[in-house]
Amino acid sequence: MRYTKLIAIALLLSLLVAAGCKCVGPEIVPDNTGDSVVMMSLKSQIEKNQKLEQNWSWIVWYIPVLFLVVAWGYKEFFTKKKN
Repeated sequence: MRYTKLIAIALLLSLLVAAGCKCVGPEIVPDNTGDSVVMMSLKSQIEKNQKLEQNWSWIVWYIPVLFLVVAWGYKEFFTKKKN
């Protein structure tokens, strides 16, 4: 008797979820977006036969990953006490 409210709420929620998940047929959405600024710059340099710029700023994104790996390695191999 005491689980009837819980069962009723679960049934109501499952019916609401089922109603919210109404299936519709697949639809093809055309891609009408343009190129990004970086891609437009590259295309412009290629069209003008210019030397492509080489930028090393991408490495800045890997510095936090390198820091985490080094910190984990230090903790794992140098600060653990041996039994």
